Amino acid sequence: MGTAQMFSLSRFPAIGFQSASPISQIGSIAQPTGSPASIIRVADDAWSTSLGPDHLELFNLNINWTTPTSSTITGPINLNTIAYNSSLCGFGSSSCIPQPGTTTKLDPLSDIVMDKVQYRNLGTYESIVCSHICNADGNGRPGVRWYELRKIGNGSWSIYQQSTYAPDANGRFMSSITINSTGTIALGYNISSSSVYPGIRITGRDSCDAINTMTVAETTIKTGTAANGSTRYGDYNGIVTDPTDDS
Repeated sequence: MGTAQMFSLSRFPAIGFQSASPISQIGSIAQPTGSPASIIRVADDAWSTSLGPDHLELFNLNINWTTPTSSTITGPINLNTIAYNSSLCGFGSSSCIPQPGTTTKLDPLSDIVMDKVQYRNLGTYESIVCSHICNADGNGRPGVRWYELRKIGNGSWSIYQQSTYAPDANGRFMSSITINSTGTIALGYNISSSSVYPGIRITGRDSCDAINTMTVAETTIKTGTAANGSTRYGDYNGIVTDPTDDS
């Protein structure tokens, strides 16, 4: 039987469900020797003035399976973000995103960094891509806030680019993001509104595109045909890079 080790993080005020998200390694180039395992979470300054500006929190874990009492978690390393608003129908509301033909609204899952958070070593630099859901227009329209973090050599992690993807009046939620060996990023998510049944769409960007932008025209993967029967549409999606052809 396997064993597990557990660490407890300080809780944020003002919101209910809370979670830090693991960072998964992808690609053929391993992390530099001695690199720690890491987890990440997002913090909205509206939850408490004590939190400071809106930011991502990065924690590093050093696990010792032989002597578990020697294991440590360090952090957070705070990476200040462009200001964002996590309040969708109020903080932590699980009934928010409309659907056609029903009063049942969907859970936006707006307070957590979504699955998957992807790490890739691109040789000349290391990259982490992640995303979460936010209030895109200040009026409660859900959009996807996405980030690429970079680390060069022995330097520190910093936010290389970030933006909120919300190109029209529809709500976008439950996002997932990945990156390939050339630095191309793909972003997938669910979509729903009072006129659009819940479905799946994607966008993306090439490494040579202007930073902070998703330049690929939004593509529909699955068109919704009916409303969901409950507020919980799901827990997470997963968009991944194919290891054989980088697609």
